[in-house]
Formats: sequence, structure tokens, C-alpha cells
Amino acid sequence: MTKHVKHFKEHPYQVAMRQLEKQKSEVILLHQMYDIHFGIEVHTIEALNTWLKQKTGFDNPVLSADTLGKKTAYDTIVMMSASVKLDKFNSDGTIKKSVLKALKESYTTYYTDDEYKYLQKVLKVVDAMNTIHKYDGMSINFNILENRFIYRKEMANSYKAYSRR
Repeated sequence: MTKHVKHFKEHPYQVAMRQLEKQKSEVILLHQMYDIHFGIEVHTIEALNTWLKQKTGFDNPVLSADTLGKKTAYDTIVMMSASVKLDKFNSDGTIKKSVLKALKESYTTYYTDDEYKYLQKVLKVVDAMNTIHKYDGMSINFNILENRFIYRKEMANSYKAYSRR
């Protein structure tokens, strides 16, 4: 069965989108730093640490970066990577479609199958109510004592009589 949207939290979604869009310049800068300073294709801290270990033979990536004279670049990449997750972005800084879809999904609430079936019943009743005369519809009330809807003919007749004046 297809999912039917019950509610979409627009404001929190827009806030999350703005936060991601603010990171675009940082994403581009981070990609450039990986390319210019280290020349590696996979832009992750793990790949950078492996590359540094292979280049220098040291297990400590900070010591390896310092030995190559790239400690400042390494520290900047580590600091920026803490707040920017490159796996959410393409190399040009645009947000990946899968991330957008997951974000939208996280702010969307769907009807359960039972809720949707019940909603369809209610909408059927509303459609039926819209086919009758407005004064008859206004004369259908919920009786709390009997716990059911009732049609009050006297009320409908008085509405109709009043409208003909």
C-alpha cells in the first residue's frame, strides 16, 4: 500500500536545509585542501591517515604531517571534518539527493493503514453531507447522551422556514 502523508514539519526541515547549505563553502574548501595539499582521491580522515603513514612510515598521522611540512593543513582538515560530513555532499558542494530524501523523510509523518482507512470513511461521510441541503446538514448533531449523531427534523424545518421569509 502506498504511504499517505499525515504531516510534514516544514519549519524544522527548512532549518536543517539551511544548516546544510551553510556548509557548502566549507565542503568546497575541504575538498580543495585534500587535493592541493595531499593529492589524494578519497577525501576522508582515514584515507589521509593511511596516505601519511605510507608516505613517512610513522604510525602517528600528526607526526607524519609535521614531517612533510603539512601539519597546519592536516590540523585544519581534522578540525573542519569534525563539523562537516563530506559524505553528505558532492565534490562541488551540492547536497546529495539521497541525503535530501532522507532529510525530507525524517520530517514526514505518514498515516498508518488503519488511520488511512478511517480517514477514507470520514471523507465519504463528508462527501455525503455535501450532497444534502445545507439546512439539513446543519440539523445533524451529536447527542452526547445517546453517543450518536441524530437528525433534528424540527430544526431543519425551522431553518428552511426562516430562510423563505
